[in-house]
Amino acid sequence: MISVDLQFKLAKENPKSGPINSNDYIIYNRCEGYSLGRAVFDDSGCFLYFSVSCAGEAVPYLPEYYDLWAHLPSSLKQGAIP
Repeated sequence: MISVDLQFKLAKENPKSGPINSNDYIIYNRCEGYSLGRAVFDDSGCFLYFSVSCAGEAVPYLPEYYDLWAHLPSSLKQGAIP
């Protein structure tokens, strides 16, 4: 068993600028459960929204659509954890 320590943040807290072209985040909504997504930033590095794929379409998730989010550790993104 491998444990991963995720640091969940409230929706009112924004992620910092970082890699934006991969599934870097878990977004949690108490009604729908969790989704994997990526953070979208403007040209100056300010967070805009999370982008989640739904039936092959990119759907923007604004803070009113989710309760918590967490940045995934790089070991999860690289497939190091089975």
